[in-house]
Amino acid sequence: MEQLKNGTRQLRDGVMVTHLQSRDGASAIVADHGAHLLSWCPAGGAEALFLSRTSAYGGSAAIRGGVPVIFPQFGALGSGQRHGFARNTDWRYRGAAFDDGAAVASWELDSAATGVIEVADTTVVPGFRLTCDMRLAAGTIDIGLVWPTGKAPVVMALYFTQPGKDDKANSEILASAARVVVEAFKLA
Repeated sequence: MEQLKNGTRQLRDGVMVTHLQSRDGASAIVADHGAHLLSWCPAGGAEALFLSRTSAYGGSAAIRGGVPVIFPQFGALGSGQRHGFARNTDWRYRGAAFDDGAAVASWELDSAATGVIEVADTTVVPGFRLTCDMRLAAGTIDIGLVWPTGKAPVVMALYFTQPGKDDKANSEILASAARVVVEAFKLA
């Protein structure tokens, strides 16, 4: 794999991506489309994420695989688009740097960029702004999603394995976990 400088940006399959490279050798690739983590290789390790070879890139299509940003809803739990619109929208790249040898980068999405002002179930408030921050080092990649609108966000990420590579996704696992969070925090 070609060694690229931290923060190098290039067009990949019609989508602008950012290459992150920590000083200890961990690497990642993040698309502006959805602030989507496409690739992650721990230092000295192999690719750790699945990314479909048949995935569409850009436009209104979500990228299949990797680590998407799901906002404002999981699955069909709400009145908006399945898994929200954030994963199908181009985010504004804010920059990359180093922090104690870790590669850090940030993306931003606001209501003006999406054209979405308010969703009927009020999960998105007028004037929302999301910030997606990533920090990459050795064997970890931390992803933080900040929603500074005066309303505390609830962010949940679930990953599970399936026995066969061709098994169909089990959306019920995600929907069930989202229901538990909604009920526990009285979000509905």
